Amino acid sequence: MLVTVYGLAVWFNDLKAARPESHGPWIFFVGGLLLAYMLFGWFGAVIKES
Repeated sequence: MLVTVYGLAVWFNDLKAARPESHGPWIFFVGGLLLAYMLFGWFGAVIKES
């Protein structure tokens, strides 16, 4: 979740500064994928336990 928030902050900061190149969207989407992977794994484990 920290990677997602960091990516979003970098993205917004680069938009405000009108920088044409930004790595913020990539960091944000990688963080989102990591978060989704973690949640699917966690809910999968919870479902298996019950």
